[in-house]
Parts: sequence; structure tokens; C-alpha cells
Amino acid sequence: MTDPGWVRRPVSDLEMAVLGGWLTADGEMAKGSFSDQLSAAGDANGLAMLLYAAFVIAARRKFGPQWTRAEVISYVARLRTELQSEEPGLVDPLTAEDELRAALGEPVTGTHETGFVAAARLFIMLDIVVDLNLDDEALTDLLNQARHNADQMLERIGP
Repeated sequence: MTDPGWVRRPVSDLEMAVLGGWLTADGEMAKGSFSDQLSAAGDANGLAMLLYAAFVIAARRKFGPQWTRAEVISYVARLRTELQSEEPGLVDPLTAEDELRAALGEPVTGTHETGFVAAARLFIMLDIVVDLNLDDEALTDLLNQARHNADQMLERIGP
């Protein structure tokens, strides 16, 4: 049975602005709760799908087709070390590794709490955007491609 409050619709301009703002914000906004940002955008479905699509695109750009499990583990360890000094426990290592491996095309059977998944995707995405040195135009292009992909995924899910 489908929740009548959950309506599948295309990604909105507000959802694009929320994710784009989060990815370009200073440290203070980056520390804010993404679930608060999701709530501010209204129906979180488009924003969650947009984040997922952008995360997959960014992960594939960073790691390319020749990635290894060791690279993923090393990357997550480095990211967690950097985040640890500011906010211990922000990113769960198993969740982050599973999410990255799944984005890169490896079948992953683990399931994780929604909050851990969102945090892993968001902090990895933010780190990749910085690491790839994406300027405003490149980030806008990435988000537009993610919006297109997210809209297609939402359409395939159907009502």
C-alpha cells in the first residue's frame, strides 16, 4: 500500500537549490542537519533521489572504472579522519564503503539506517566536489545531469 502523503514528482528548483547550497556552503552550513534541509524543501523524495543521482555521478567521476576495494577503504578512512577532528562519528565507515561500492556498480547486500546513508552520501559528495575542484559551472552541470537522472528514476518508480 502506498503512503498517500508520498507523491512522486520531478525534482523541484527548491530541491536543486538546497543540494547546491549545501555543496557550496561554508563549514557552518555543512555542519547543519541534512534532514532539516530535507524538511525545509518539503517532500523529501525528490531531494533524496537528487542526492543519490549526484552522488553516483560524482563517485564515478572520482574513482573511474578501474577502482579497487582498497581505494574505497582508504578513501573512506581518510575522509573519516578529516571529519573526526570536527565531528566524531559523522560518517559510519561500513555505510560509506557500501554506498561508494554500490555507486561504482558493485552489488552490495548490506542495509543501513537511512540517516547513516544520507550522511555518507552527502559528506562523500561534498568531499568529491572539493577534491575534483569543480567550479560553479561544473557543479551546475553535475547537478543538472543528476536532476535529469533523478527525474527518470522517479518516473520509473511510478505512483
